[in-house]
Amino acid sequence: MAYKLGDFSFIKDKLTRETLEYDFNIVNNIPGAWNEFREHDLDKSFMYQTCGQIWEEIAAKSFPGHSSASFGMTMRALEYIAKHGWESYVNTKKE
Repeated sequence: MAYKLGDFSFIKDKLTRETLEYDFNIVNNIPGAWNEFREHDLDKSFMYQTCGQIWEEIAAKSFPGHSSASFGMTMRALEYIAKHGWESYVNTKKE
């Protein structure tokens, strides 16, 4: 089954699915955000403050109630999508 871009319904854990959907839509609506993810250095963490207006906007609008860990994990998933594509993400995460 093919999943439409941004359809995380294949993620069984409800909270994980909700955070991914919420933050995917935030990133999708910030001009230049996907490019920031594509250019993000894999050695840099998302758990600590990032620099730049786009990162500040993402952090300010992200899923309410994120811990540092959940924010980091969600941003890492979005980074994977930006760098490897939606289909690759779905194929590696489908449960």
